[in-house]
Amino acid sequence: MTKNIFGGNLKKVFSAGLTAMFILSGFFIAASPALAAHTATVSVNRALVKGGSTNIYTFSITNNGADSIYLLKINAPTGFTIADNLSCPADTDATFDWSNTSNSSDATCQTSITVSNSNLVASGETISMSITAIAPIPGSDTNYNWIIYTEDRNGDSSTNGLAQTIVDNTLPVIQSITTKDANGDGKVETAAILFSEPVLDSSFSVNGFTLGGATATSIETGTADDNTFDIVVATGVVGTEAKDVTYAQGAGSDLVGNFLANVATGTIVEIDGAAPMLMFAKTVATDKIEVTFSEDLNGNTVTNADFSMAGYMFSTDASELNGVVTLTTATAFGAGDKPAITYNTTVSNGVEDLVGIQALAAGPVVPTDGVKPNIVSSKTLTATTIEVTFTEAMSAVDKGDFNVAINTIDSVTFVAPATTAILNLYTAIGTGDTPQVSTIASPVNTKDNATVPNIITGDSISTPTDGIAPTITATAPATNAFINTQEVSYTLSEAVAAGSGKITFMRTGGSEDATVHTCVLQGTALNVGVHTNLILTTGGDACEDWVNPLVSSAIYTVTFNASDSVGNSATMVTNTGVTYDVILPNLTTVHIASNNASNNTLAKVGDTIILTFVASENLASKPTVNIATHLIDAGNVVQGTDAQNWTATYIMTGSDAEGAVPFTIDFTDFAANQGSSVMAVKDSSSVTFDKTAPTVPTAVTFTAIGGIVVANTVNTTNTNFTGGATIIAGEATGGYAELLISGNPFSTPIKDNTIADQDTLVFFDAGLTSNTAVQTQITAGGVLSARLYDAAGNYIDNEVANPIIIADYIIPTFASVSLGADEYVNASEATAGVNIAIITTGVENGRTVSCTITSTIGNVGPVTGAITDNAVIIASGALNGLADGNITATCSVSDTTGNPAVNGTDIAEKDVVAPTAPVIAHIAVDEKINIAEKAAIVVVGTAESGSIINVSLSDAIHTVSNSGVATGGAYSITIDGTTLTDGTITPSVIATDAAGNVSGADTDPTAAQDTALPTIISITSNATGVGWLKVGNSIIFTLTPGSAEVGASVVGSYNGVVLFWNTANGGGTYTATYTIAEGNAHQTSPLQISGVVITDAVGNPSAAGSGIDIQKTIDADTPSAPTTVTLLDPINNANKTAATLHITGEAGTTYNYSI
Repeated sequence: MTKNIFGGNLKKVFSAGLTAMFILSGFFIAASPALAAHTATVSVNRALVKGGSTNIYTFSITNNGADSIYLLKINAPTGFTIADNLSCPADTDATFDWSNTSNSSDATCQTSITVSNSNLVASGETISMSITAIAPIPGSDTNYNWIIYTEDRNGDSSTNGLAQTIVDNTLPVIQSITTKDANGDGKVETAAILFSEPVLDSSFSVNGFTLGGATATSIETGTADDNTFDIVVATGVVGTEAKDVTYAQGAGSDLVGNFLANVATGTIVEIDGAAPMLMFAKTVATDKIEVTFSEDLNGNTVTNADFSMAGYMFSTDASELNGVVTLTTATAFGAGDKPAITYNTTVSNGVEDLVGIQALAAGPVVPTDGVKPNIVSSKTLTATTIEVTFTEAMSAVDKGDFNVAINTIDSVTFVAPATTAILNLYTAIGTGDTPQVSTIASPVNTKDNATVPNIITGDSISTPTDGIAPTITATAPATNAFINTQEVSYTLSEAVAAGSGKITFMRTGGSEDATVHTCVLQGTALNVGVHTNLILTTGGDACEDWVNPLVSSAIYTVTFNASDSVGNSATMVTNTGVTYDVILPNLTTVHIASNNASNNTLAKVGDTIILTFVASENLASKPTVNIATHLIDAGNVVQGTDAQNWTATYIMTGSDAEGAVPFTIDFTDFAANQGSSVMAVKDSSSVTFDKTAPTVPTAVTFTAIGGIVVANTVNTTNTNFTGGATIIAGEATGGYAELLISGNPFSTPIKDNTIADQDTLVFFDAGLTSNTAVQTQITAGGVLSARLYDAAGNYIDNEVANPIIIADYIIPTFASVSLGADEYVNASEATAGVNIAIITTGVENGRTVSCTITSTIGNVGPVTGAITDNAVIIASGALNGLADGNITATCSVSDTTGNPAVNGTDIAEKDVVAPTAPVIAHIAVDEKINIAEKAAIVVVGTAESGSIINVSLSDAIHTVSNSGVATGGAYSITIDGTTLTDGTITPSVIATDAAGNVSGADTDPTAAQDTALPTIISITSNATGVGWLKVGNSIIFTLTPGSAEVGASVVGSYNGVVLFWNTANGGGTYTATYTIAEGNAHQTSPLQISGVVITDAVGNPSAAGSGIDIQKTIDADTPSAPTTVTLLDPINNANKTAATLHITGEAGTTYNYSI
């Protein structure tokens, strides 16, 4: 059997009982016999939905029959609307897929009944399909059944209506709420909520609920999604009575999304499920305790029998109000006491809340202190403090809660816990005063030490006891006092008791005195107040007894003592070192001098007079001193090592009289005894005041020493300087003269310290040895002057005709020296000479520059020139006498103050030898100039390294040129020859060396210029007949130029293959052969040759040429054998007339086969 398959088309052959397909990857399906009928089990996963909701319903279908199912159909219950999104079972067969159709009431999935279809639902297999549907909104919760229709390959069908969905359209509600105290702390923290149906726990937000006004902190669900859960407030809500529960509608819903409505206060009556608890007890009086429960109680259930108190009995029946039970004891307890209370349910039936829930037993419970504290007593401690004592320990005492009669409380001193506090008064009271202390009507911050502190009782009054001793102050004579009378002074803070006030003098040093002198005060001397200069004598308002007199120069200890009327003793005052003195003082030493720098017996204006003196005893205060008729300020009278030694000073002024300086001294001792005035020294000292200056010195001179000396000038060469002046003989004897610059002393003073009585000249020598020292002394020049001092230090400066000193330490410089224009001297310049160009800095106009030019043999110069604006040009003169090679110009100059510049130099090279003529190696590489080279003709050769090469090229009419530098003995110069005409080109090359010497010219070789482009007349081939060319066939190309081109080259390719061109007739034609090879490009239409270029012997290229005569196409690919040949089924008697053969090979190829 022979069959043709071309281009990958599918071919089918049919015969009885057999089907086959030819495809590059085919398969075979055979028919199957029919099986038995079936049933199906169906379930739906959306068993409960909300009315009107849109959901995906997924159906699980199990084939319970023997035959495969190919059709599945869902019929929606009445009221449901299918909204498409039908999803059929997953495709498992690449050939037969599931098709789907749907409308609002049903949806169908169907696949091929072909037996080999793996999508068929086999016996026992379970598949799923899904749809999206919208549920109806019934008036009440309703059950709906889905009808599932299936059909197998044999045409048998099955209908199943057991898949059911319930549509829930009823909102959930809360049926009851019970509030609880789960942990027995007297607070409700839990509310158990019972709903009308199961709810979706996760849909509720804890923030939506409140319990007793507090936002819930958690939800305890218990069994997930049932009809009850608890809400919890972690911190609880105070009280165990039923608490109000509210809910703000949110996402909380039943299992299908019906929302729970708002639950406001009063919507539901909550159930009290918590027992009352005993919370705490508090003493409210010293015979009453209040016991507080967590909620209101039924008062009829409260009796004394329900309670007991350790150590106490109850006197009257217990009472209750708003959950607070009041118990009264038969005997009182302390204000801060806290007797324990026990509540039990065994002696009686216990207490119950308003709904009959019995309180749990509790105790013993220690009550808090609820009894207000009070003031017990008070006492004055000092003039500004009162101590207050309370009925119990206090935790805080505040000044704002108290008053003190006719006073203000500044602060309170109190450290808790304590039963006493100190009131610190703003205004001091008398030592015998007892101002009333009271609390204000409504105290705020004074509290006892109870756990819950109690405020002190208001309007409480206490009169203090006197606890302040009298004080004795302002006593005289004071410690270390000197006295010359028998008097005392003192101040009593209150009247003192008779016989208690005593003043005693007891000798402790100085002159002997065996008597103890005691004054027992009497009469008005005992009264409160100030007692000044009380004369110690026996009398009614002085002393009961006094023994006279005190002994002069004796030293006493004086004591003062007393007590008040209630026996508070004053602190005794003791003043020691009291000296009784009636002897007059005198001065034992008096000396006068000045601080004059030259002589302390002389003084000039501005000098200080120093008066020192020593007293016979310590003086009580600064003495009164006059110097030169001036009262000396107390600040200039200074005590020495003790009160006996003193110094007074005064600065002399121009208004003081010349001559001996007078003085007076007045003084008093510590006992107020006045000494006699002193106006004379106790030795030979004296001071003479001189305020007249000497006559002005004249004729000041200056002379520099060493180096270049210029009048009244110092420069960088000087090493010292001197000076002098003329004075009047006798006016400055014993004084000195000083040399000044710009009115100031030199940094190291320059003086003449040896002025004798008859001297009329002074001489100054700086005493220097280096220029550095000179520059230190005279840094910037200035006016030189002399200052003349007399023996007292009076001086005068000369200010007329003083020399002006110029200090110039700036050294001029040569900025540049240039020998010749280019640092070379060639043959012509050696004969004519060159210019020496000089630039300086710091050289004044007219200063002369001198230059000398030297070489290894001989020299020229010196040659000179005058500076103008720091520049000058000097002609060198002929330099023929100098040797070739380096020649050096050396120049010198100095400025007007004598500072010489460092010599300026320049080196030039003298070279009078011309370079060797250069040699031409090539012009345009090969002495042939084509059109591409014409615009940039390169001339190369050899020449003296560093020389300038000038190249010119000439035709019969034109000349072009360029220049460059020979490097390493070679040159390469590029010239634009676009103006030259074709023909012979003649060169000329000369060299010029660095010094400017010129060589001879080289003119060989010449070059030939040819810029005419070749042309292509035609390119022909031997493939002019129509047909195919296959692998191994050839095409011959022939190129004919416009004229014979000897030595030319041709470049061209065909069908991606480079061609090789040859000539056999002297360039008249050029031929190339193209042979087709396996893998060359196919050409289904004739391909013409193009892009062929012929280049003549000098390198001029033609325009690209092409052919037009090729008519043949190209097939350069031999077909391959089939890759696989497969007989799909064994050949037997049944299929021998229609066997299936599978061939894989090249598309588009004709295959012949036989079986």
